[in-house]
Amino acid sequence: MPRTVEEGDNGQTIEVAVGDTVEVRLPETASTGFRWHVVSSGDPVCAIAADTRVPPGSAKPGAPGVHQWRLEARKAGDGEFKLAYRRSWESGDAGREFSIRLRVVPK
Repeated sequence: MPRTVEEGDNGQTIEVAVGDTVEVRLPETASTGFRWHVVSSGDPVCAIAADTRVPPGSAKPGAPGVHQWRLEARKAGDGEFKLAYRRSWESGDAGREFSIRLRVVPK
């Protein structure tokens, strides 16, 4: 079963064993143009195995959905999974950032 990481885990170090998975779940209001963009994927210790969006549970305009990534621990070492929350057509600093440090240990 994958370890689940959410917005409250921002800035934390997550330790997993080679072969384990981490599921990152963050709220995203794509209808406003704001989306999470991968800045650093966790290479070389982890790889993104899945990248999906769950639509809002409500039809209300501006209702947030969930963006989720499944990371697979591939080899022992340290890496960073970092995201920026911004509109794709805007340059400059992101509105918000999210990052976790991944410490992958041998199984």
